[in-house]
Amino acid sequence: MSSFIKYNIRLTMMLFLFNNTADASMPFDEGFSYCFTLPRNTVENNEFDCKTRVFEESNDALKKETEKLKAHIFKNYDNPWLLDDTEGIGIEIKDVFWQKFSSSQENWLASRNTFCSAEASLPGSWASAAGDIEISCIITMNRRRIDEIKMLYPSQDDGQKSTEKENH
Repeated sequence: MSSFIKYNIRLTMMLFLFNNTADASMPFDEGFSYCFTLPRNTVENNEFDCKTRVFEESNDALKKETEKLKAHIFKNYDNPWLLDDTEGIGIEIKDVFWQKFSSSQENWLASRNTFCSAEASLPGSWASAAGDIEISCIITMNRRRIDEIKMLYPSQDDGQKSTEKENH
């Protein structure tokens, strides 16, 4: 048997044993994936700038959604709905909600970051892309959190839509 054939057999066996091709797909967010089509070494409109922009837009969208929820809660939950007001200081439902939601959001952000860090540690042969995988995971998780907030508090969008209709 020629050395070329032996080499190919060994190579095939190694690839089969050490490369989990089913698990090695790179889970990039669709918007983030576009950035990889851009050149790396240009001064403007390069891959890094695109990744940074998409990441920041994702974080901004999540912040905007939580601010929109806060505005909705503070507008629609007012006096005389007092809660846990044993001292008569006027703790309102909206304040209690926002305190608990803010705590929940902080815990969710910590969980998201840890989860995405774990996700980025899985790629094996894609280890050089671990940072990109983590960022893409954060972008995806942000989108899902926005969807979750909209699902749990759909009436906040109703007010937004009616305001938009009045302005047109």
